[in-house]
Parts: sequence; structure tokens; C-alpha cells
Amino acid sequence: MNHCLLEVRVQTAPTVRYTPDNKTPIAEVDAVFDGLRQDDPPSKIKVVGWGRLAEELQTRLKGNEKVI
Repeated sequence: MNHCLLEVRVQTAPTVRYTPDNKTPIAEVDAVFDGLRQDDPPSKIKVVGWGRLAEELQTRLKGNEKVI
């Protein structure tokens, strides 16, 4: 299994929605990270967490903060 560790800046606070069947929370947050070289533009990714992780993302993350 491959792993990747990134330092990102959270753009906005996570949005949370729930599955219709069993009401599982799903959190989504957009994050930006710098390129490897100075002339590389920043890259943007969407982070998605389900269940307990979604609840943690919602309570711990705020917009415009750096996280690993």
C-alpha cells in the first residue's frame, strides 16, 4: 500500500452531509499545497472523511490553517 503525507492549507471549514440510508456523516474540505519547485503552481485537493473521521474534521479544522 502506498502512503503520502502532505502539509496543506485548509481553504474553508469542512462541509458535512449525511447519507440518506443510515445517516453516516461525510465531511469534505478543499486544501491547497505548494509545488515541489519554486516555479510550480500550488495544487488543490479535496479531502473526504466518513463517519467518525468526518466528525473530527468538522470539529478540528478551520479555514486558512495549515495541517499535515
